[in-house]
Amino acid sequence: MKNKLHLLLLVLMVASAFCGYYHAQQKPIIRLPFEANETGEREEVKEWEEAMLADPATGEIPEGITFLERQFSQQFLQQAFAKSKGNKQLEQWQNRGPWNVGGRTRAFAIDITNDSVFFAGGVSGGLWRSKDRGNNWLRVTDKHHNPDVVAIAQDTRAGHTNTWYYSTGECLGTSASGGSAFYLGDGIFKSTNGGLTWDSLTTTSTGNPQGPYQSFQLTYNLITNHANKTQDELMYCSLYYGAFRSVDGGATFTQVLGSGQNCGYESDIAVDTNGVYYATSSSDASSVKGIFRSTNGTTFTNITPPNFHTTYGLTKIGINPSNPNEVYFLVAEADTLGLKTTNVWGDIEYTGLWKYTYVSGNGSGAGGTWINLSQNLPQGLLNFDGFHSQGGYNLLVKVHPTLPNTVFICGTNIYRSTNGFATNTQTKQIGGYAIGTQLATFQVYLNHHPDQHDFWFLPSNPSIAYSACDGGVYQTNNCMASTVAWNRLNNGYLTTQFYSVLLHPDYQKDIILGGLQDNGVYWNNSSNPKAAWKMPFNGDGSHLDISNDGNTYYLSIQQGKTIKATLDNTGAITQFARIDPKFAKRDDYQFINQFVVDKADDKIMYMPAGRKLFRNDDLNGIPFAGNRDSIATNWIQFPDTLKGTNEFTAIACSKTGHTLYVGTKTKKVYRIDNANTGLPNMTDITGSFPSAFVNCIAIDPTDAKKVVVVFSNYNTYSIFYSVDGGDNWIRCSGNLETSVSGSGTGPSVRWISIMPYQGHMKYFAGTSIGLFSADSLTLHDVSNAGTQWTMEGVNEIGNTIVPYIQIREADNMVAVATHGSGVFTIHYGWNVGVGEIENTASDIIVYPNPSNDFVKLNWNSNVAAEIKMQLFDISGKQIFIKSIHSLMGKNTETIDVKGFTAGTYFLNMNDGKNNFNKKIIIQ
Repeated sequence: MKNKLHLLLLVLMVASAFCGYYHAQQKPIIRLPFEANETGEREEVKEWEEAMLADPATGEIPEGITFLERQFSQQFLQQAFAKSKGNKQLEQWQNRGPWNVGGRTRAFAIDITNDSVFFAGGVSGGLWRSKDRGNNWLRVTDKHHNPDVVAIAQDTRAGHTNTWYYSTGECLGTSASGGSAFYLGDGIFKSTNGGLTWDSLTTTSTGNPQGPYQSFQLTYNLITNHANKTQDELMYCSLYYGAFRSVDGGATFTQVLGSGQNCGYESDIAVDTNGVYYATSSSDASSVKGIFRSTNGTTFTNITPPNFHTTYGLTKIGINPSNPNEVYFLVAEADTLGLKTTNVWGDIEYTGLWKYTYVSGNGSGAGGTWINLSQNLPQGLLNFDGFHSQGGYNLLVKVHPTLPNTVFICGTNIYRSTNGFATNTQTKQIGGYAIGTQLATFQVYLNHHPDQHDFWFLPSNPSIAYSACDGGVYQTNNCMASTVAWNRLNNGYLTTQFYSVLLHPDYQKDIILGGLQDNGVYWNNSSNPKAAWKMPFNGDGSHLDISNDGNTYYLSIQQGKTIKATLDNTGAITQFARIDPKFAKRDDYQFINQFVVDKADDKIMYMPAGRKLFRNDDLNGIPFAGNRDSIATNWIQFPDTLKGTNEFTAIACSKTGHTLYVGTKTKKVYRIDNANTGLPNMTDITGSFPSAFVNCIAIDPTDAKKVVVVFSNYNTYSIFYSVDGGDNWIRCSGNLETSVSGSGTGPSVRWISIMPYQGHMKYFAGTSIGLFSADSLTLHDVSNAGTQWTMEGVNEIGNTIVPYIQIREADNMVAVATHGSGVFTIHYGWNVGVGEIENTASDIIVYPNPSNDFVKLNWNSNVAAEIKMQLFDISGKQIFIKSIHSLMGKNTETIDVKGFTAGTYFLNMNDGKNNFNKKIIIQ
């Protein structure tokens, strides 16, 4: 069972990795060529995620851990909500987008009573609703519920159309938890007000976190029955459990296909307009496998043809709306009865397509006829234009509502046949990859994205169709055109999955970049949350860095492929060179591989690659040659090499002194003093650490001896702190753990970043259940509770996974990358209550700003009050304080700043109850 799960999730992960190459929305976009052993990338993904998250004791991600950690997070949510009650001074996080880029989307639906109302479900971004056909979106699910939306269904009966359902628990493909674990859902949710608000169905809300999982925690599809006029009928299909039916709107369910877990891994279910059900179950089932038909939803007849495939995976169902007796079945992982195609890695897969026509009786035997249409599927002449389902990860078949012979099939690409695939001569590719594209500079179909998951026709005009895929939601006004034109509908559909984020060092430019799963590296230069992001570099966006002057970017994608580049004011690359060392092989790198530029001398870069560690001594000496292959220029290898199978996984460099820290896949942490010159050896500073994956190292920006090490595995103690360069360590995860040992239901901690703040250090922790902060790191043992972490962005970020955090000290900007909700930023500590002192002042104007002599403040006050005025420098040190008496009416105050050092300062005005904060730039 688990071997099959590992294989299928592995196939998906590679789909995600390649998907990032495709999003051609600006030119030029830099694409790097495939290397000789690119087919090994699938194994890299699997190994990286399992190493990063699995319980070291078992080698597996604990069953049901995602369900348990959401329960664990409730204590933090309750504290945050209690703190926020009546408190108007909490930090407010801003979602920066990308407004125009969507994340991986499995589910889509259109309201039958108002086809301007859409629903879309991000696999780690929650359920979204649009009331204007995708021009704008609003998230309608709680930020603290499971964000994994798999299927959506409306009760389409007259008088019941305000009732909607969605199911959670993705069986194929979730990257949020890892490559080998079930990402358990929280069951099925229901709305009775047209999808505006949702509640969990009580019968599916508890789950079984200790295993085995419950059927409703891992679902494939969810449907209602329009033909049942007297009962609120709902049915879903599940991994290994077959199909379940409810006739009371989800109050109770009964298993109607199979018993226990004797069905296949993959399954699907559909119902026609007459209430006839069709269901499928993959061939790995212990007993209930094949294709089934039912006229009552309780008794299913096996109608699998005798000459059907012997082995097969997910089989999707497409009922002909014009003739419900005709049904198409699209089969993934078929045996040689299917069509043979070769994917982009040179791997062979077989896909089947069958057409069934009901004749009589229960539909079995002579009661139905079958035609194997498999050989008429698009075989393609190139790696990208054949039909590929990627193990069933992207698989769909739909029949046009008014053109009964027009059939659409979806895999990586979308194809349309106007004769029901009776031959292969009337088939057209209409989406996914660009037609005829090849390695290595392959392209996407214009304004579209590969890896299809759902396909809908507009009820009032079926020429208009919608595609839900790994790039979000897309629309075409004519799905029957010779060349189909697509439009993106990712207008505030904030579901992207980030691996990293980078802030430009010049705060006045407001430039931000991020590395996205499925969508490359994106760039933005506006604080307006609706501003469009641009893609300069294609691939699975990985780690990023920048020169001190902000003129040279260092961008990387999967397996360590790194470029040095300059960007213009639109985010387009103007010149570049690939710079990763040719002495390392692709297999050496982590899938998402860290590197770091030495900020004390930013011509130096350090890059780990498997068991080796490299340094580039002169980045400035590498010409912008436009080369797409790795180089030897200015690279040297450190003398120490890790032993056995251990590999470097994390790296950090101090802001001064060139002190380098590196962490490994299995426990070890090393320090290299004066790493910028010569061939220094590593000093082993490994403490009493778990034998686990070091995912992050954070160095205090004011003291290179103060360092934090983060272990990301489940059932592992997560955070260790040293104040003496690693000679001694303390455990300091505190309340992020359920025990001092680290075992239990605590989250996976992914990242720590440190910011000087008001005279002390502020620590931010990114975890699998959201963002946290603390004002100090303290000892955690049997006698001490340790660091007390507080949840940040409870209403904005919620329980979304946070894999990366970056801080810009110049203006206290904190940027948070989430895996499902895009990027969030905040100017920490000075954006609370900006522009307002409640009942005291409003419309406060500060000018000139920037200034080099005097700063004037003008405001109107509703009452007379004593106000304390303070000015802080960037470290939080108070450098000016004055008490002033604010009169009712107009007020003016002047601050002399002529003797101040140039830089960023923060003005705070406080009347004892309310705050006004403002950034002031002194030139």
